[in-house]
Order: sequence, then C-alpha cells, then structure tokens
Amino acid sequence: MIRNSRRVVALAIAGAVAITPVLSGCGAGTNPQSAAPTRLTEGVSASVPQGADAPKIDVRNMFLLGPKPDTTFNAGSSVPLYAWVVNQVKSGDRLTAVEAPDFAQVKITGGGVALPPAKESGEGSLVSLVGDAAAPSPSATPSGSAKPGEKKAKPGASATPTGAGASPSEGASASASPGAESSNTPSAPASSADVPAAADGKAPLVVLTGLKRTLLGGETLKVTLRFENAGSVTVPVPVIPQQGEYASFTAVSTGVPVPGASSPSPSGSPAGEEAGHEPAAGH
Repeated sequence: MIRNSRRVVALAIAGAVAITPVLSGCGAGTNPQSAAPTRLTEGVSASVPQGADAPKIDVRNMFLLGPKPDTTFNAGSSVPLYAWVVNQVKSGDRLTAVEAPDFAQVKITGGGVALPPAKESGEGSLVSLVGDAAAPSPSATPSGSAKPGEKKAKPGASATPTGAGASPSEGASASASPGAESSNTPSAPASSADVPAAADGKAPLVVLTGLKRTLLGGETLKVTLRFENAGSVTVPVPVIPQQGEYASFTAVSTGVPVPGASSPSPSGSPAGEEAGHEPAAGH
C-alpha cells in the first residue's frame, strides 16, 4: 500500500516537471506568436477582433507615459502612447488611427504604422510604437512664410507640443477642432517638431495632444485603436508615471510640480534620456 502511494507521488511530480516548460513559454498555441516584451508588466493587452479565437492583431503592454513623481500634466499637455503590436495573419495591416476622448487630437508619425505580415512559419510580426525621429523639414521653419512686415517667430516657437509647428502639408489636420479623433477623421500625421527625440534618435510614433484634464499618473483612460484590415478595439489604458523602468521612455510635455511636493530626486533618469527604450523580448 505504501509502495503504491509513493509511486503515485513520484508520477505526479514527474508530470508537473514535464508541464512546467510549457507554462513558462511564450504561449505559441496553434498560431505561434512573436516574442513579446516581458520586463514591463503594468501595461494592458488586447486582441483584434476582440474575443476572437484566432485574433488578427495582438496589442501588448500598452500604456500612456504619465508625468514624473510629484509633477502633473495639466490641460493642453501631450502624452505619448507606447505598445507592442503583433500582426498574426499572413497579410500586411496598418494602424491608421487612434482615438481618445480625453484628448483633442491624436498624431501618428507618417499618418500610420505599417504592420508586416506574419512569417510563413506562423510566427507573428512584432512592431513597437517607437521609431526613428524624422529630421526637421525646412518647410517647417517660419522663415519665408511670414507676411510682409511681420516679425519672425522666436526660436522654438514652432516646437510646441500641440503641433503648432507642423509642416504645411499637415496644417489641415493639425488645426482640427476637438473631436478630430472621431472615426470619420484619421489621426493627424506628427511632424518632427511635435515629438522630441532622445540621444539615440528614437521617439514615440503615437502622441495624444490637447489633454482635457489633469493627470497625475495612475489613472486609466479610454483609447481606441483602428486598423486598416483587422478592425478596431477600445481599451482602458493605464497612465504610468515616468519612473523606474519607465523613466527611460521619451516624454513629450514637461510636468508641472505639484504644490507642496518635494522636487524630484536628481538621481532619477531625465525625461527622454534613452528615447525609444525597448525592453528585452520574451522567448
């Protein structure tokens, strides 16, 4: 009797050991997915179409970069959206628009983010919403566009976070009234003056501009992503303070100190110190 009990226990332990590698893997399933970032865990994930057994798009670790500790983003500020997007089908797709009711407008560098098709093996293609910052365009400078007798703009006047420095080709979108994030209006392309690049030349590809409320970090805001082929998904996205693992991500606006709060520790990483920092991918 005792011998049989020991045998059952031994078989149970062996079975648990055999299952462990499967649980610790990346969850390939029937449609193997591309590796996903594993270091950052506070973001939200979603699939498109929502609730589908075999989603076309997986959005992983999506978050809005909030202000540094003891600071706040006031109305009018701009906030970058970070995420990793995996296209699971063998045809290309494109992130064409982003909508957020708490912002007046959303700008996407280049007007959209291309999502390459999945590989022949079934492994999805992974795209980060971080890209190379475009070089400033001569057409974005105020010289030559001023009216006779009008003074030239002060240095830096065209680099406001709300997109006032957009190039002429982007003027119509940049001047859109609040509500430009509706499904009938595509997100406005972002110019190089809208998003600061860090030392390595990286910058966020999606920036939400014209904040309509105050943000301290820790809030959750509704964001809708629209894809050319897969459809759309609306997700409650966390606003994560720019600290810890998130300190190296590029910010767009500068936070305002909270009254009575102590100044941020000088040992903290400055905003945008390592723009476009991408965590190590999982296996």
